[in-house]
Amino acid sequence: MNILSKPGAAVKNVPLPRAKRVELRELFSSKTSFVICDNDLNEFGYTIRFASPVWLDLFGLTSKEAIGKRCCELVGKCAVTKHLEKRAQVTGTDYVDAEARLNYSCDVFFPEIMACHGSWDRPSSALFFCIFVAHNKQTGTFFTAELVLTQRTEPQTGWQYTINFPRDISHEVSVKEFLDAAHTDGG
Repeated sequence: MNILSKPGAAVKNVPLPRAKRVELRELFSSKTSFVICDNDLNEFGYTIRFASPVWLDLFGLTSKEAIGKRCCELVGKCAVTKHLEKRAQVTGTDYVDAEARLNYSCDVFFPEIMACHGSWDRPSSALFFCIFVAHNKQTGTFFTAELVLTQRTEPQTGWQYTINFPRDISHEVSVKEFLDAAHTDGG
């Protein structure tokens, strides 16, 4: 079921106008991984208001699990940290070192997200790019993801929102390569 066809895709409990839902549905194909969030960033991420089916598949989630939740709790640092110890045991890697490297990578890009926060509707300053370690809940696998983030304001309601476009880049940068590089001395 397409969540944009339901009145549940809401902006601070105000339903999106039908024309906007149709526009969004037509704008994004079924091949695009994206999530639309409130612009309420904290250490647990943004509150998810809509997740494309491709985004849900990428992270192994259902819309019920994602909508209204914070993105980093589901797919980012919080989700990865919950499962990092198990992965370390399976692969024989040092959990403390892997956690330190994960924390370092987040400590580097979180201030950058905050710097771009509030720069709505100025394309030159409202884009953010990063690479991070993500987790697929359904398969239990970790992968390296690239994220493009942009912030905008909906002109009719004034709602400030964030759209994230993640994609799996594990074929280009493995999780091990990323964590090896994620250190104050570069690995």
